[in-house]
Amino acid sequence: KYSIGDYKKFTNNVGYTTRNELMECFQHYTFVKSGHQAVVCDLQGVIASNTYMLTDPAVNSLSQMFGNTDYGIKGMTEVIRRHKCNRVCKDIGLEENENYDKRFPVVYNSTSKRLSHTSGI
Repeated sequence: KYSIGDYKKFTNNVGYTTRNELMECFQHYTFVKSGHQAVVCDLQGVIASNTYMLTDPAVNSLSQMFGNTDYGIKGMTEVIRRHKCNRVCKDIGLEENENYDKRFPVVYNSTSKRLSHTSGI
């Protein structure tokens, strides 16, 4: 089945965002609902009739069990660190991300290179 509408990239798996409030909030929501164990990210797809049809998301997780696009704790850290809580986050009662643990390392890289604990970044 084909999607009707313009295909858009909303976020990636290391924190890039187009500042789409709903997509950013969805990432934040998945982080909270997973008990801070994972975040659904790399969101792209089509918006048609106020409906988002997402394709091929990625998951960053502490266990790094979701394949080559799962950048683990470093990817999770970047997604959450770069997230700016917005009106949607507040409307559904999500805690502001400034309150999350800051012990995670900062990642200076892009999705073009696999991020790992041994990559020397």
